[in-house]
Amino acid sequence: MPCVPTALLACALLLAAPTKDATLGRLVEQLGADNWHTREAAAEALLQHGTEAADALTRALDHRDAEVRHRARNLLAQLRRHPPPGLPAALAAALRDYADMPEDRRAAILGQVAHSAKSRAVPLLREALRNDRSLTVRKAALEHLARYDLAAAEAGLRTLTSVPRFKEWATAALGDLLVRADRVDDAIEAYEIARRTDWTNTHVLAALASLYERRALWRQCIPVYRALATARPQEIQYWIRLGWCHYQLHERPQAERVWNDALERRGHTQGAYREVANAFLKTGARDKVLDVLRRGCDRHKESYELRRHLASALLAAGRTDDAIATYREAERLAPTQHQQQAISRELGRVLQRAGRLDEHVAHEEAELKRLDGQIAPILEALVRRYARAGQMAKARATLARLRALYPQSDAARRAAEALQGAGATP
Repeated sequence: MPCVPTALLACALLLAAPTKDATLGRLVEQLGADNWHTREAAAEALLQHGTEAADALTRALDHRDAEVRHRARNLLAQLRRHPPPGLPAALAAALRDYADMPEDRRAAILGQVAHSAKSRAVPLLREALRNDRSLTVRKAALEHLARYDLAAAEAGLRTLTSVPRFKEWATAALGDLLVRADRVDDAIEAYEIARRTDWTNTHVLAALASLYERRALWRQCIPVYRALATARPQEIQYWIRLGWCHYQLHERPQAERVWNDALERRGHTQGAYREVANAFLKTGARDKVLDVLRRGCDRHKESYELRRHLASALLAAGRTDDAIATYREAERLAPTQHQQQAISRELGRVLQRAGRLDEHVAHEEAELKRLDGQIAPILEALVRRYARAGQMAKARATLARLRALYPQSDAARRAAEALQGAGATP
């Protein structure tokens, strides 16, 4: 079969041909050759390979030969300005001046290149992440690189975790990147290293605590949430989560002490009482819920919202009479008509479900009177507006509707007079 020798020859040639990595490695070694022409030719060949040579040159920064390290550093600086294939001419020209730009401009250029070239910009972004002198630019490079090549972004960050100047940021950023990849255990490992580096980084602490909760590692959560609650005592959610961790460990008294401590520290806000009440509600302690909300109402005497929550809790506890009285108090304190109407509708449903027919009818009649006081002036204003606009047919139709709903009202009388004053028959 004549095709077999041909195939074997092709395989032999393929095996004999040097791989691209081997070629790049050989050229890197030639950067330290004794002959100047050989060194220059190798440098030119590496530049011809473009950003594909970046990894080989980055590894050469640790080469034993000082000449190789020096030339690799210079070549990397040139490759950073090497435009990705197909880049618009204006952006390619801008990249030639990249090294001399201020950091905010370099970060903006990286964003424009990434938007234009997408995955073709990966080598350039990878190089900027590893070697740009500015942390701002490295952050921008990481943001764009993570969209197109998570593995390259991870590799770049792991390299930077060994650089003292960037270790703190790179370790935390690595944790964020691993969370995006849903590698929870690896992210926990990265965040734990970042936490040991800096206990004051609340972003790292919050992210780590969240991952501990995903793994139900309640005991590990406790010192992290305690650190967060200490660093930011005004953030009530950290106290809530700290108590919840104790509750998950069946340490209920400790959980309740934490939540009550949160009220002592944050009791000047209405939200603290609502959050703590919700925490107790999740544990099934309805008596504690009522106690917390009552304390909140005593502290914030003008808060209709806390009374509304208390009324709902009383209703859930089967204390209908107390709930109705509290709803009425909340309705009285509500500062706007819209809020009053919302509470009034809740109260009407409660009265109806409780079978208190007479009170329900009286409540609905009062609600209708309140609506009358709002609807009649609106219809009167419409009549006047239509009359001024010369739309007499609409004005008469609206007046007829006003008279049908409120025949003896002052609003109907005034609207008729306004229409007659405009020269139309009411």
